[in-house]
Amino acid sequence: MFLEKQCFSNQLYKSILIIIIFFFTQSVIAIEKSESMESKIQILLGSHPELLVKYLESREKHHRSEHADVYPDPKFGFAYRSYPYRGDVTRDRSRPDTPGMTGNEYSIAQEIPFPGKLNLEKQIVQKDSELDRLNAEWIKNQFIRNYFETILIKTALTREIRDLESLEKSIVTGSHLESSQYSAGKSNITGTLRAINLKEKIKDRLVVRNTQLSELHAKTSYFSLDNSSFCMERHIGNTLDHSHGLHFY
Repeated sequence: MFLEKQCFSNQLYKSILIIIIFFFTQSVIAIEKSESMESKIQILLGSHPELLVKYLESREKHHRSEHADVYPDPKFGFAYRSYPYRGDVTRDRSRPDTPGMTGNEYSIAQEIPFPGKLNLEKQIVQKDSELDRLNAEWIKNQFIRNYFETILIKTALTREIRDLESLEKSIVTGSHLESSQYSAGKSNITGTLRAINLKEKIKDRLVVRNTQLSELHAKTSYFSLDNSSFCMERHIGNTLDHSHGLHFY
């Protein structure tokens, strides 16, 4: 009796240990997938030109605002000026009085703005930089939204096309059966015409859906700059294909 209890306890402990290891492994895999997905999203966001330009503009204005309250650089210059001179005392009255012109000039200038101008300029550039940063964040959110909406719609269309093609095959088989029964005089022509009409509707719908899918392929290429974005799209599509809670029709 004692041995049976001991054996049962050992089996129970083994079962519990196996369950714990199984759930722990699944949790680790789920965490790795989520981290991999997040890293791929960050790679896409950090490499797309539309977002890089906005963040670089914001960063440039931020650095410019750090030096907006200092005096501008002094201006040093060399200029050639015209100064009159008379090389001789006696002048020929028949010649016009046009003395020679020459001269050199060295200058230095320093702009002194009115009080408070530099502080105001710095505040303006800082606010402009903050506005660009917020605009870049908004564009980033819209970028992510448009990207995932495109993938979701593309996955839904792919699934719908697959279902329509399967339905078309069933309708073709049914129409052949209706035609055979009509030829044998076992049914009227109404069923055959109904099947043919339904088959044509399915074909038209397939043409529309395939056209929409081609447009989405072109739209997705705007986001797919490297292999990481393509792998992320495929991963999301596979996740939706194997999910039972999401249906797109």
